[in-house]
Amino acid sequence: MYKFIVSLLAIGVGLATSVAAQTQWRAGHIGAAGYYTTQADATLAEEVKAATNGKLVITVYPGGTAGYKSPDTLYAISNNLYEMGTVFGSHVAGEEPILELFDLPMFVPADYDFRERLWNAMYPDFAKLLDEKYNVHLIALFQLEPRMIYTRKPLQDLAGLRGMKIRAMGPVETSFTQSLGAVPVPVNWTELYTALQQGMIDGHWTADVAQHDSKLFEVTNYIYDIGNAGAGSMSLVNKNALKDLEPQVRETFLRLTGEQHRRRLFDASRAAAERGRKQLVQDGMKPVPVVGQDRAKILTQVDPIISAWSAKLDPSSKRVYEKARNMIEAYNRGRN
Repeated sequence: MYKFIVSLLAIGVGLATSVAAQTQWRAGHIGAAGYYTTQADATLAEEVKAATNGKLVITVYPGGTAGYKSPDTLYAISNNLYEMGTVFGSHVAGEEPILELFDLPMFVPADYDFRERLWNAMYPDFAKLLDEKYNVHLIALFQLEPRMIYTRKPLQDLAGLRGMKIRAMGPVETSFTQSLGAVPVPVNWTELYTALQQGMIDGHWTADVAQHDSKLFEVTNYIYDIGNAGAGSMSLVNKNALKDLEPQVRETFLRLTGEQHRRRLFDASRAAAERGRKQLVQDGMKPVPVVGQDRAKILTQVDPIISAWSAKLDPSSKRVYEKARNMIEAYNRGRN
């Protein structure tokens, strides 16, 4: 009888040790389950679980189901309210303005080879800032594909935007939208479908593949082809959560979130830019080209907005902006 009790105790201790050894993380995403940043983390979660023999299990929460709206995502990860996730620059610009760098209107060229060079060059600067100010480790920094305006109402040209209520995110996109004659309206991404469906707004900014994957083509009909910048996307993990991992598990996680994972995100962004438009046309959406005269007018609105934005940056953030601006200006000179 004594041996039997000892055996049961041993089994119980073994099970408790096994349970204690497993760490559960939550990865929060604003994007839908089918969106490529969300899918990339789902793939990463499978790789991490396999490579750590189940010692680190990451559950991905899409579409805001982790419980925080898009403007609160940096705060949530910084405070370890969930351990990792993706934040979009314009969504959290109210908390950290420099994260809106990639969202500046008509700022970053659409050339994906150049974009990758820019992302890699800016990674150390963003990693340092996010580490020092928010206690998060930057896994990956890249940019979503260029943003368009999608509307419910017919749209022929820039003049047709006048007076339309357009969902915009972040200070810069809000100013840019207003400069185009539209009325910027803040709407959380998870509430956007309903706002469009009920006619609370006339349209919104996003990129083609997000428009398709979130089924927003069901409540909009037209694409105004501005091709504006593209939201900065940052994959983050809380440093306390990272520190609390067993050394071998932490090393494995960092290895799997290195070049291979960044390459996955870079390639997904490039592929999304190529496939998104084809899917939206098949969905029945009608592209509206931006004619030369309108494009010229749009470009006149850009410099004052960027100048006003950069003037508010603190000295360290301004150096980050100037580094990016110098790279972009050198690229543009090489094309002329």
